[in-house]
Amino acid sequence: MKTPPEINEAMKEEARQRPGGYVYCIDPYYAKDGADGAIPPQGIIGVYPVDANGIIIPEFTENPNYVEPQSN
Repeated sequence: MKTPPEINEAMKEEARQRPGGYVYCIDPYYAKDGADGAIPPQGIIGVYPVDANGIIIPEFTENPNYVEPQSN
């Protein structure tokens, strides 16, 4: 597995809004339509769980279906 995405302030804010949920790490290549665009399953790098207080738990789970885009 590659190094998990670094937890940044935007992710922490997302976590505060999703207590008990997940913060999804999306490959920017697949997010061409912006944050509200539909992301295919292969565009999700993985997830960080969020505790009941809205804090990211640093236990990254890689998506086995993630497909890294090929550079041209």
